[in-house]
Amino acid sequence: MSRRNTISREFFSTIAVVLVLGLSVMCAIQTALSAAYFVQERRTALNDILNGASQLCERFAEDGSVLTRPLDDEKAKEYARSGFDLFTTSSGAVLFIADENGDVLLHTGSEDFTEQPIPADMLAEMDSGENIFKTGTLGGVYSGKYYTAGRRVEAGGYTGYLFAASPMTALAGYMGDMLAMFGISAAAILLLCSLLCWVLAKRITGPIEDISEAARRLGLSQPALANKLRLLTLTPEQQQLCTANHLSERHARAALRLPEGRRTAALE
Repeated sequence: MSRRNTISREFFSTIAVVLVLGLSVMCAIQTALSAAYFVQERRTALNDILNGASQLCERFAEDGSVLTRPLDDEKAKEYARSGFDLFTTSSGAVLFIADENGDVLLHTGSEDFTEQPIPADMLAEMDSGENIFKTGTLGGVYSGKYYTAGRRVEAGGYTGYLFAASPMTALAGYMGDMLAMFGISAAAILLLCSLLCWVLAKRITGPIEDISEAARRLGLSQPALANKLRLLTLTPEQQQLCTANHLSERHARAALRLPEGRRTAALE
């Protein structure tokens, strides 16, 4: 195969690589920003759920059902579970409450709970008055990974800890949908830009390729042919002066470096 389209192919390949790298960087940045936004949104939503659940605990305590200590009355326990289930149904979050020792007393989920107590370092963190937000298994409390928000609560004179959790699989689904849409968009952009780059490469490199092909057929190097073509920029009068005065191509090219108004005088 001849070298006729070599420059066009190299130009197109360079632009395509730049586009792919640019889209990859954009995808990485968008993924990181979206993940950070999603985590922050989960944190805000879980804290809002905790606010509502804390008020529910206070109302139960006023009715004589203190959720921060073991409930012996099965009816009261079922009533409390039903109240927490309302939050789970409306938000998809799992709610659970633990006593002052970290033992889980009541929860609205069942599959992933391992009956492990809340780790002491997390209890100490909440005892300082700070809400916590954790990702993972919460020190083995779950068998799966969750986003978990927790806080210390006081109900009926008893201390306990209230938690709201959301499965981390939601992020995977969100990111999967986002990456799928980004991939389709990126593919369409890459295809369109590739076509435009191919056309642009042809327009830019076409004359250069023509010069190269002409030089090859005439047995000249490309620079030599380009120098000869530069002489065509002289006016017909200036070309006649070069012929009449037997000037070499080198002298004629030197005249090309002069301003237009001084070329004719230089060639006389």
